[in-house]
Amino acid sequence: MWIATLSLLIALGQPEPTTPPGLPPPPAPVAAEVEWAVVTRADLVAASTRFERIYRALTDRQARAREANRAFDVATASFLGGRMNDAIRALRTGADALAAEGEASPAQALASSLRVTVEPAVYGRAMSRAPRLAIEQWYGPESPARVTLGVSLLPIDALEPLTLAVDVAYTPGTPVSMSVPLDAGAWLGKASGAYLVSVGVGEQSDPGPLFFCVLSEPAGQTLHALKPRIDALNAGAALSPSALATLRGTWSLLGGGVNPQESASFMTPMSTRADTLAAEVTLAEGKVSPFAGRAGMTWRLLDSGGRLVPYVTHVPVGRTGAMPVVVAFHGTGGDEYSFQVVHGDGELRRQADARGFIAVSPRAEAFIGNPDLFDALLREVARDYAIDRARVYVLGHSTGAAAASALAAARPDSLAAAVCLAGGDSLRGERVAPTLVIAGQFDPIIPPARLKVAAEQARAAGAPVEYREAPGQGHALIVGDLLGEALDWLWGRRLNARP
Repeated sequence: MWIATLSLLIALGQPEPTTPPGLPPPPAPVAAEVEWAVVTRADLVAASTRFERIYRALTDRQARAREANRAFDVATASFLGGRMNDAIRALRTGADALAAEGEASPAQALASSLRVTVEPAVYGRAMSRAPRLAIEQWYGPESPARVTLGVSLLPIDALEPLTLAVDVAYTPGTPVSMSVPLDAGAWLGKASGAYLVSVGVGEQSDPGPLFFCVLSEPAGQTLHALKPRIDALNAGAALSPSALATLRGTWSLLGGGVNPQESASFMTPMSTRADTLAAEVTLAEGKVSPFAGRAGMTWRLLDSGGRLVPYVTHVPVGRTGAMPVVVAFHGTGGDEYSFQVVHGDGELRRQADARGFIAVSPRAEAFIGNPDLFDALLREVARDYAIDRARVYVLGHSTGAAAASALAAARPDSLAAAVCLAGGDSLRGERVAPTLVIAGQFDPIIPPARLKVAAEQARAAGAPVEYREAPGQGHALIVGDLLGEALDWLWGRRLNARP
């Protein structure tokens, strides 16, 4: 997917994947001749959300915005260039520097270079092989180091955590690779549920995105019982083709185990997901829509003529009546979870809860140049929720801003307004929904001058386009920092209130 979206970025005229001007010289690349751990999407999600979380917790965040943006944009440039281990190093060391207000200790630097997971990620008590901690290294610090990791398996239910200490030593040029048995004894005999793997040094802890699930029976048994029931379902008045595709897609995700390259696979623990799927199938069998009115965050598949496009909805709890809809399009290399989980450490969901709107974040690539797909997405959302048709908004980041700006031009009669963050230089013509373009002052990926010129040209042609430049901002962190401002602007516009 990363390669496909990178090709799309270049095809749309975005900058090629080189280190952009305006960034500090990158550190020497992670040594290619050494076999470091392969970076997964789960690793990038964990590192990005960790960075966002640390950044948002700073008491002097505004004063350090430039520093944080530079560090994150170095990671972005490495990612766009296909240097994933360099990207993960930039994210991890950058977050450490923010937290420590300077250089991290050797022990913390070593801890940050390590990935700690549990294998297998899903453990059934009938399995003969006991679970183990797998410790691998993405990159190596410059000097030898030792650290005692505090590893905790934190339950998401009312269960007791499991904690243990692991001593790790690193010699430059020799990546850490360890397998530590989980001598859990009676703990595995009684505690079914899902656990987050958290790694800490001293008082600092670093929970990752991957769950470790303990099941009372092998996962395959539950899924095996659901398969014929799902196969017997047919689309109809209560079960749309997209809802049916979602049930089938969820079953396939669960049956494939935990895939660290697919967010929909690792974002929700199997123990919870399997129970939810069983309840959804029961509703569908009773001719009741399994997703109608559901609050919280839900992964879905949009079936548009056989083409399946993933998307995620987040709906506030306890809201009644027709709600506004905000459709958010991610940038290159992101996916349907980027706006809901990563940007601003879940800022879109917090805003949805506070303001009372439905947040929808689809896999963005499919929507560029395809307004009919957007229409199908809105129809599907409207099947399950009452939506305010006068307050349907789009916003996008980077390449996602290209999707938002294209829809502003293609659907001016159904969109109240659009916001483009760090992108959106393709606005053309007078028939455009009101659009705000926000550029980062120090964005090295899509420079503000480029967006300013495009916005001025669109406005000169009669398009209702506004331009703003965000001081101290770069390319990526601008989403979390400026999302509230973007929504304030959108909230002042309604479809039926235009002149």
